[in-house]
Amino acid sequence: MSTLWEASFDTPLRVVGLGKGLEDLRDLGITIGQVISKIKEENRYPILFLLTSKGHVLLPSGMSEKVIVTQDKKEIPLAKLAVGERAAIVNFRGGRQLRESLTILGLVIGEEIQLKTLLPVMRYLCLVDDKRHIALLSGLATKIWGRPASGRESCQLPLSPMGEPFQVEKLLGSKRAHMNLGTIGIRPQTLLRLKGIEPLPPLCMGEECAIIIETAMGLRLCLDKNQAEHIWVE
Repeated sequence: MSTLWEASFDTPLRVVGLGKGLEDLRDLGITIGQVISKIKEENRYPILFLLTSKGHVLLPSGMSEKVIVTQDKKEIPLAKLAVGERAAIVNFRGGRQLRESLTILGLVIGEEIQLKTLLPVMRYLCLVDDKRHIALLSGLATKIWGRPASGRESCQLPLSPMGEPFQVEKLLGSKRAHMNLGTIGIRPQTLLRLKGIEPLPPLCMGEECAIIIETAMGLRLCLDKNQAEHIWVE
């Protein structure tokens, strides 16, 4: 057990204790038993924008860690590529569901890809079945695969034309992602319209931003050193 301030970066951490004065964090869902991670400066832009032979793809960093590429005769996770670099996919670290999702995105063994840039977490404003408005963070939005009404090839929701009807064909990623999307009414055959995109800066909870944490649902919070020293994790 250690304080959050002392804990390692980019690894799952289970909250086991919260100090006094941190009630606001409890209101945001940071409770005993919650799994969080501490984000390094270079990982504050967690969405990889890739170029494949089929076009552009958005890949959350969690999935990119499970895609193995070869570079200079060494095998490394896709997430380790620098912007502008190219590499060929040689393996995956994951089960059938991950492989199926990556195949739909055109990320298959032997495919050469290029990391074009890294993107921050964004909020995608959508209209569902022309009835209600929702906001999706990047991690979930990139897991929605469908076809724009204009007849363009199927793509991820964030890459669809603004305002155009977009019919969901498949949900990508883990069962948990499917469940989270299902609870807000998004499933195959759902009709969506992308109405706007907004940057999502981390919510600042301290006097100054010393570290950033991320919850399993994708919420990012800035904490100061004093707060981080009064959260215990293991």
